[in-house]
Amino acid sequence: DRTGQVLLHGALTTSKDTPKEMEREADLADPSGQGGSGEFEMEVERKDGMATETEIDLEVEKLPAQLDCEVFLDRRSIGTLVTSKKGKAELKLEWKTTPGR
Repeated sequence: DRTGQVLLHGALTTSKDTPKEMEREADLADPSGQGGSGEFEMEVERKDGMATETEIDLEVEKLPAQLDCEVFLDRRSIGTLVTSKKGKAELKLEWKTTPGR
């Protein structure tokens, strides 16, 4: 959350890694055992070994209602989300990269 408390965490695993595409995913769990959970997926399209497009999809549930959260990937902030009255939220990010720039 915004106070620095880790609500969910998980370890990324690579489910696909080819010259044209990489997929990584993680099941997220509440380190305190309170029941929160989530799923993280990332797809990277590549051309000539360089990333050209990245998509991230994060879904969380069973978190405190209307909680303002900052999302981190590899210790870097990638966005924010606010949980619903039912403690659910979803964050989708997509960006393109021009190789050589």
